[in-house]
Amino acid sequence: MRDGLSSYYVTDITQDKSGFLWFATKHGVSRFNGSKFTLYYKDTSGEALNSNEISAIKADTIHNKVWIAHRWNGINVFDGVSETFSSYKHDKNKHNSLISNEILDICISSTGDVWMATAKGLQLYDAANDGFTHFNNTTVKGFPDDVVLTLSEGPNGEIYLGHLQHGFSIFNPFTQEIKNYKHATTGKNTLPDNTVNAIHAGPPSKVWLATNSGLSQFDWATEKFQNFRDIGDIHPTIKKRVLHVFQDKNGRVWAGTESDLCYFDIHDFEEIVAEKKDVNHMFIQDIYQGISNPTVLVVFEDAFGNIWIGSNGAAPVLLPTNPRFLTAGPSTKSPAQLTD
Repeated sequence: MRDGLSSYYVTDITQDKSGFLWFATKHGVSRFNGSKFTLYYKDTSGEALNSNEISAIKADTIHNKVWIAHRWNGINVFDGVSETFSSYKHDKNKHNSLISNEILDICISSTGDVWMATAKGLQLYDAANDGFTHFNNTTVKGFPDDVVLTLSEGPNGEIYLGHLQHGFSIFNPFTQEIKNYKHATTGKNTLPDNTVNAIHAGPPSKVWLATNSGLSQFDWATEKFQNFRDIGDIHPTIKKRVLHVFQDKNGRVWAGTESDLCYFDIHDFEEIVAEKKDVNHMFIQDIYQGISNPTVLVVFEDAFGNIWIGSNGAAPVLLPTNPRFLTAGPSTKSPAQLTD
């Protein structure tokens, strides 16, 4: 794969309407058709990528497009029919252009709406006018922090926002109201940290939050947080800086940290909180459990139920569908690491 993947620094993974996997990296984008890669980079023609440093990539399977977020240079959209790119950047002379070229995340809603987290607030793509609607502290009352790091869609169409310094927010796009939750110095049922790196809407009424002070589960029915940092006897990395969180279709929760990958079954959550069970984890040294680099940036489940793991400097890892793999203790089979 070294000859095919544009970079080993994988920041995001998605799967398009045709079933192709897309890898966002720090040096361009790679599309994988199951046997070979097509690479996309910035070029002088202006017909490909705006830049090579990609922060997020998400497939819109309703409209057969792939949205590519650049860390500093706006958005590209790949059309799956024409196989061409369009580009969007901030234009100070257009009120409905991108409000910022610093795009940190993308969320495609269940209805095909495209939301973007930027350094200057939340953006919604307006397909009718081929522009963007801005939601930030100048347009939405009580909008807590314009630097939005991450997005996820809730079960009723609400948008969950993770902020750089001001915690976790729930935005109602229908009423344009926002509710914010911040860390409080007292109490165990408060947000553990005001930097929220990733969000995943899990089981009904539950939301997983990856923060700089560990993993947290938020229950919007009770508005309370259950924090892994408050659990005494548990694997320590899940109580520290968590960069990514994902729940797969089988109910396994994955938490990517700076030094390993933690995972557990959702049905074990209450026993974990009660300190009757620990989470599972994979270290880079454990070759049988397959982490190719210790800092895990993304976990993605493809249409076949395979789990893909991207990290910050080594080949992505594929964990094939295998119920025996995710058990406590060393695995007897090594997952397929994508190398030469």
